[in-house]
Amino acid sequence: MTWDTPPIVLEYERNAITELKKRTESLDYNHFTEPAAIFSQEGTILWEGLRDLLSILTPDECQLMKGNIFTHFHPSGLPFSSYDVITCADCQVRELRVFTFINIYSIKPNALGWPCKTEIEEKLSLIERSDEYQDHCRLFCEIHPWNEHEEYFSRLKWELFAGYFDLIYSVIPL
Repeated sequence: MTWDTPPIVLEYERNAITELKKRTESLDYNHFTEPAAIFSQEGTILWEGLRDLLSILTPDECQLMKGNIFTHFHPSGLPFSSYDVITCADCQVRELRVFTFINIYSIKPNALGWPCKTEIEEKLSLIERSDEYQDHCRLFCEIHPWNEHEEYFSRLKWELFAGYFDLIYSVIPL
């Protein structure tokens, strides 16, 4: 089961990035709100706004996300947080997207749907302790500057995670 993301979602993300770049010097990442939106499968904006970095979704927002596309900005430049994936799995989101100044990250469930919270937490913990993950990280650290490490580790973690659950994971360079 695959589907294409409506082009309007990518347009929203690119426009939001353009606006954020205009304000880059004045951004205070300690008090930052993330642009976010929920789109229907057809590309209609169902909700758009700013989310506090630590805000918890309301039951109404979760219901609105069910079967739809949720996208939001990460000022850190990193892909999804475990909270993002657990929340979107719980809300049965059709696609979770994170956009940064450099990439857009996407993860979608397969025909079986999302794994449950316990499975997600357990698998992420196993991945971070696995020899494969540790070996990749060690090798990467030897040949790349330190400021690239966190993004690489995060991308690798989500790639391994998606492969384990047969989820559809992609990185779209901007």
